Amino acid sequence: MTNAPVLTSGEAAVEAERVVAWLRLPAIGLLALSQSLQHPNPHERGFLFALVLFSAWSAAMLAWVYLRTPGPRLALTATGVDIAAISVLAVLSGGAFSHARLAFFLVPVTVAFRFRPSTTAVAAIVTTSAYVLQAVAHPAFRQPQAVRFVLTQAGFLAWVGLACVLLSALLARRTAQATRLAESRSQLRLGGLRRQPDRHGREAQNGAPGDDHQIVLPIHVVPVAERPQVNRTVSPVSERSASTVQTASSVDQAARTTRWLNRMCRSTP
Repeated sequence: MTNAPVLTSGEAAVEAERVVAWLRLPAIGLLALSQSLQHPNPHERGFLFALVLFSAWSAAMLAWVYLRTPGPRLALTATGVDIAAISVLAVLSGGAFSHARLAFFLVPVTVAFRFRPSTTAVAAIVTTSAYVLQAVAHPAFRQPQAVRFVLTQAGFLAWVGLACVLLSALLARRTAQATRLAESRSQLRLGGLRRQPDRHGREAQNGAPGDDHQIVLPIHVVPVAERPQVNRTVSPVSERSASTVQTASSVDQAARTTRWLNRMCRSTP
């Protein structure tokens, strides 16, 4: 099983900005579709002009994050532009009742996995305030139950923003733990590499065996002339033992033959 590549903090930040840049493209399509739905006080030309500008901005950001390395300042600027663009599109398509208001929920989500919890909290507050301000400034705010509708939508935005803050805190904690584990692993590996030359040096000075624990013993080669000769003559004791074995075999064979002849005689009528 292969290990997944570990991204550094800079590479992770670049990857996050690329993900957000791609997420803007489907948002543009959804905003365009929302304009065709029924809403009070429509401004068709102004909405299309603002949508074209936001589309151009989104395309430029997508190209930029692949051609250059985006930094935190650019990410914050892009977040501010997103909030302003969604606010303008909401004002031009119904204010508090605009379907473009749903795009506000994307802002704290995209900020949560790019910045710290404090920045995510600020983004959530700014997003909720932007929705409330554009809703109050729109003529549709004078409609019946508009105040209750605005407060409900603002409550949902604040609720999602709080969830994003908690998510950002969990991500920051896990990132810190992963960084500490990576640093500890690097220190252990570096310490092992430093101890290895010292250990080999001590073994070379003391004459101790290495890690494989192989001990080489001296071998004394005896010349052929000094090797003891093997006595291949048969002693008298060996000759008598062999004779006794042969005699016992003969007696045993004769006994078996006699028993066979007796059985044959008994069976003959």
